[in-house]
Formats: sequence, C-alpha cells, structure tokens
Amino acid sequence: MNIWLVGGEKVIPASVETAIKGDGYTVTRINGSDRYETAKLISEAGIKLSGKKPSKVFVASGTSFADALAVSPIAFAKGYSIALTEKDSTSQYTKDQLGAIGTDNKILVGGEAVVSKKVQADLSIKDDMRVAGADRAVTANLVSDWAKKSEGFNPANAALVGGTNGNGADSLVAAPLGGKSFTTLHFAGWDATYVYLKDHAAELTGKGFVFGGKAAVSEGQVADAQKAAQTVNANQVIKVDATDAAVLPVSTSATDNKGSREYTASGLDSNKKYNIALLPTANVKKAADGTITFADSTGDLVADGTQSGAVTTAKLEVINGVSANATRSVGIVPIDGKVNFTVDSQGYDDVVPVIWLDNSDAALNSGSLDLLAPTSTNTDPKAAVESIGVGGAISWKPAEATADVTGGTVLAVDAESKYLVISDNGGTPVIRTFNLKDGDLYKYTDSTPTVQDTSASNFKAAVSVGDTVTTAYSSNFKSTFTLVTDKPATATNLAVAEIGNLDNNSTSNFDVKFSWKAPAPALGLIKDYSVTVYETDSKGKITTTPVGTAHTSAAGELTVRADNLANGKYAARIVTNSQQGGVSTASDPVYFTVQKGNADATAPTVRNAFFTKVATGAGAVAGDFQATDKITLQFSESIPASAVATGQVIRFKDADGELYQVAIGAGAGAGVQATAARASWTPTGGSAIADGQVVLTLTDVPQKVGSGSGTPTAGAQHPATITAFSTAWADAAGNKVDLAGSADLVIDVPLP
Repeated sequence: MNIWLVGGEKVIPASVETAIKGDGYTVTRINGSDRYETAKLISEAGIKLSGKKPSKVFVASGTSFADALAVSPIAFAKGYSIALTEKDSTSQYTKDQLGAIGTDNKILVGGEAVVSKKVQADLSIKDDMRVAGADRAVTANLVSDWAKKSEGFNPANAALVGGTNGNGADSLVAAPLGGKSFTTLHFAGWDATYVYLKDHAAELTGKGFVFGGKAAVSEGQVADAQKAAQTVNANQVIKVDATDAAVLPVSTSATDNKGSREYTASGLDSNKKYNIALLPTANVKKAADGTITFADSTGDLVADGTQSGAVTTAKLEVINGVSANATRSVGIVPIDGKVNFTVDSQGYDDVVPVIWLDNSDAALNSGSLDLLAPTSTNTDPKAAVESIGVGGAISWKPAEATADVTGGTVLAVDAESKYLVISDNGGTPVIRTFNLKDGDLYKYTDSTPTVQDTSASNFKAAVSVGDTVTTAYSSNFKSTFTLVTDKPATATNLAVAEIGNLDNNSTSNFDVKFSWKAPAPALGLIKDYSVTVYETDSKGKITTTPVGTAHTSAAGELTVRADNLANGKYAARIVTNSQQGGVSTASDPVYFTVQKGNADATAPTVRNAFFTKVATGAGAVAGDFQATDKITLQFSESIPASAVATGQVIRFKDADGELYQVAIGAGAGAGVQATAARASWTPTGGSAIADGQVVLTLTDVPQKVGSGSGTPTAGAQHPATITAFSTAWADAAGNKVDLAGSADLVIDVPLP
C-alpha cells in the first residue's frame, strides 16, 4: 500500500515517515519550499498517476484555508487540481502549475478580501468563473450549488465541518469521503449555513455527515443544522419545472394550444409508478417555510381531487408523448427518470399540477395522495405522506368581452392587471374578461344614498369571487359596472387575542377574545363579522356542529368575544357579512385550547433520546433496532399514560435515511413493535420529573413506512432521528410534543 506524506519535516517529522515504513508501507513525501510549490508538486503527482491533465483547476487563497477546503471534495471526485495564491500577487510556482495544466477552465474561489481583482486579471480568470460570497459560509454554499448543477453532486447529502481557522484538519480529511459520496461541505457556526440548509430542506433527504469532535462542531451547531434541514416536509423531493405561476389565454380548440404549458418532473425512479392530478389552486397552499399542504374537506386523509379527479376544465393533454385528456392520471412510468406532461384548457380555470409517488403500501389509498394525520392542533390542511412535486400554477384568462352581462357571477378578480372574469349565467354560460379602467363608472347598489365613483381600484377592492355584477361594457370607451349582490372578501389574520374570565361571571368556564384584519374597504358595503367556534376531535378535525357564533355590531369592530367555553380543544372561523346579505367564504381556522386557569401552555420537549442494545445471540446486529432493544425518551415534563397507550406511534428516519415507525401495543406482530413504561428521571442540575421518562421495549423490528407490507421490516439502523409523534403524545394539558424545540431527537447515546 502507498502512503503519501504532504509537507516537509517541519510539519511531518522524519520519525513519522520511518515508523510508517517500518510497518511495511511504501512512503512518498511531497514537499516544496512553501505551500505554493507543494500545491504544484501535488498537481504534478496527480497528473503522473492518472496519466492525464485535469480539465478544470480551482484557484484559491493560500492564506485562508476555507475556500480551498470547500472545493476539496469536488477536486477529489473529479480529479481537478487546486492552485494556491496570495491575495495581491501570484507565486511563480502557481503560474508554472497553471501553465503545465494548460486549461482555460480556471475557477477562482473566494472574494476580493482573500484574492484581489489584480490576481484574477493576472491569471486571466473571467468574472463569471469566480465563485464568491459575502463570507466563507456563503462561498461554500455557492460552491455546493455549482457542484450539484454542474458536477453531478448529490443534492440529498450535506456535510458539516468546523467553520473557524483552527478546524481545517477535519475539513481536509473529510474531502475524500465527501468526494466519494458526492457530498458538499458546509461550515458550522455561520448563519448562512443554516439559512442554506433550511432553503434546501426539501431536497436534503439523504445522509448528513459531521466531521470533527465537539470542540470543532458543537452539539448545538449540529442540532441547529438538523433543525434547519428538517424544516420542510421531507416528502417534497420531486422537482417539477416550470415552478412559476403563469396567466395564459384560453385555448379555443383542442388543437390550437394557445393556453398549453409544458412541465417536466425529474429525478424519478424509472422502476416505480407515479400519479398526476390537476388541483384547484385554492386546494394547495405553501407556508412561509416552504411546506406544501393540501385541502381535505372530508377528513379522510386524502387530498381533495386526487382520488377521482377535480372538477376542472383544464386537462392533462399529453403525458410522455401519449394523449391523456384527463384531470388525473395514475400509474405513470418515467422515461429516463422523467415525466413530461402538457396542461391546457379551453375554458377559464385556475389549477396547480401535482405529481406523487404511487405508494403500494396496504395501509394507504392506492392512486390517491394520502395525507398525514395532524400531529398538532394547527395542521389543516395537511401535508402529504408520499413523495410529491408541485408545478407552477396556471390561470387561464378568457377572451375580452364583446357583449354586456346582466347579473353575471364574478369568477376571478385579478390583483395586478385590474380585470374581472365574469360568467353571464345563461343557459350555456359564456365566460369573458372585463377590464377595469379609471374613468369608468362604478355603482354600488343597496346603499343610501346611492354610492358611485370612477376608481377602478376601489371597485376591484369591493368586488370578490361570487359577487353579482351587471355591465354596460366597452373596451375602448367608458363602461359602467354595477355591483348588484355583494359577496364580501374574507377577513384575514384571525387570531386568539386573549383567554380568561373576561366577563367576570363564570367560575367554571372561560371566555375567548378574537381579533382579525378587515378586508379591503368596500365603500361601506360591509355590515359586520361573525366568528363561529367548533369543537375539534382528537385528531384536530373540526366537528360539524358549531358550539356557537359571536357577531360584531358594526363593520368597524375588529374584535369579538365568545363567552363561557368549557375546557376543551376548539377551532374558529370568521366570515364577513355584507349590507346586501352576502356572506364571504369562511376563513382558514384558528385552533386553541381552553383550560381553566390556562396555566399550562408550554409544550413538552425531548431532552434526551438514546438507544440501548439488548438483543444478543447469533441473530443480533449491533447497528440495527431489534426485538428486546430499548429506546429511552426523557421529556421536559410528565407524560400521561394516554400518550403511551396501545396504538400510539413514533416515527424516525434511520441512519440510511429511511423512514420507520414504532407502534405501541401489547405484543409482537403486524403494527405492534413495542411496549412502553413510564418512570421518573432527574435532569442534570434539576429536580426529578415524575413520569418524564418513557422506555420503549421493542417486541419486534420497526415497521418501514411505505414498505408495501404493513408489517414490521428488518433493517432500521441507529442512530436515528425522530420525525413525528402521534397526536396523543402530549402533556396533561393537551400540549403536543414540540419537535422543533427539543434538545435531542437523535436516538443514539445518552447526553451528559
């Protein structure tokens, strides 16, 4: 075996070389008069070993290690050289190295603080061949993006290394493993790293590596990275282009394709099948953190419109070159890892294309998009179980009106271009676009005295979907629009402002005060608001019968109180009422808990999670979860017996990145993998927490989620990261376990 020593005897003493040779290894030392000559000699040795010159070369600072280390996995994987330079001048050794390689593909890594523009010009490196960020972490992130796009690096993996000048050694030895696994490096302790991991959480579904001890990468830094990388639903892994929203003209026939749009879903497994559905845009929501959720109006944990197809004029026209003409298609086999499809519409519509893995798990609904049961009382709509991808929304704009409508129904109000889409409600409804112009006459009926003005913005603010409008329309001259029946816009930002004995009358029940933001002014057409309160079941689903409704007395009131609510879990929605009798669409629900005294609003967290190997004998595998092994969870407060009752579930992602679950039950068998026992524990420096420790004793191997069998599946490996608890995992007040706030979700070894 050959061993290469890089550096002179000042950094690697001769005694080390002698000892290695004494063990029978062939030793080759590469050392120059300085680091620049050493880099040149390394490049020459690489060329000699491979028999070819590298097609690309990185140029990085020889005095600030971080940028060179960021590209080291790429250099290892691709056989590219790394040349070093000073900030304001270039060593002759570096020039000789670049001259010997002879490629114009020189990539300068690092900003002007470490390598000046003068050096860039001296080395004939173009601006678009420089990868540089505001600091070393941003530069490493940009290197990662470049490597994934241009060099085939795996977007599912990420490695964390020490981010300070004293931690270069760990980054250096990480390069071969990073290169072999096509994993890019990111620096711990820098804000830009955690922002990057959060922004790319949807694709980080593979392996995460940490190089270095706790002095180089602290536990807190690892926890921050895990939290950032798990921000987005891990199932959002299918890439769909295009991703931006588009407004297209309506196609007038099946062949003119004026309104068609092409999409490509990539990175798919050609050995599996996928489904596509066109869903109304209102059914698909994207949270601020990027999480995509779906409407489930029936509460059956199936996304609306994916079981039998949504009612829509838009169609999947062609899929992988084959005519489809449907709103939903199942069992699609990718070609070369891709599915190409075209969407078109011959009428007004507003849809989002969604593609998902056709999961054959017996516990799921074949062909439809299954949704996760709520894990907190703030999950409606719901996230997907299967792997998904979502394309950009499409709105089809009908042709401009050439005739008037009397009592037409507003189907859409454009926020930017000031136009309405109106159906004339005739025997065969005609849907047309009406443009709003300043100077047109806008009338608001059923108000005294009659209100009218010439402001297109005011009318747009007053009109909402479902309103009835009559027009005297002209595209070039003055038009008249009359709002006949008003369906007002929905109030926004409904929130619980206060819970307590607000009326000073109840000794056993409590009152809840709600607040909200009024919709855009509608020239006095809003009458008042109504807030309806519902009970929720154990899964967070709203019951159909309301507990009660509270009304404001005027349009200007933006708070209302619901009095005398018993202890329990609730949801509330708000509607806006028009002076003309119209009622807005109900708002998204706000969830809350009423508890006498309302003293405990703190969610329990996991302080410590660890694994104990108990299984022995010939079948025992040290790294696997097996029957008789134990998982110990130590919580920040007591966990009642209901949390560890039969049927409750914990899900975790194992060391291979696969998703498993453990169900609590009385014995071994399908769906039952553990028994549970509670006990007290005492955190370091704290008081004993009764029933705060839960020990799960495995009665079988965990069940792989989506395995297709619905039964326990061997192969779960530790360490594993907890991803979800079922809804009963809560404290006595009903506060669900807070994963985001937990100090330790990795089932490995006990924390000190």
